[in-house]
Amino acid sequence: MLKTIYPKAMKLILLSFLMLCLIGCGSKTQVLTKIQIQKVQIPNELLEFDRASKPIVQDEKDILKAYSELFYHYKQCEINMDKIKELNDEL
Repeated sequence: MLKTIYPKAMKLILLSFLMLCLIGCGSKTQVLTKIQIQKVQIPNELLEFDRASKPIVQDEKDILKAYSELFYHYKQCEINMDKIKELNDEL
């Protein structure tokens, strides 16, 4: 029911919770004591990425190429996430 009433708010809360979980997945134990919501304007180019095409694998060379492409797309997402974190830290 909440999904139909507040879809944008639920997506924001879910995304925030996911980011907190991912940030807190280190070896340290973290206790959340204060929650603050900030609006950050994120440029569209940081939110968009090229979709990875489904690889056609016929031999080991194709497997290596597919892993290489997957790693490239992963690193692009990681770079964009770092830039978004920098924008958030500037506030």
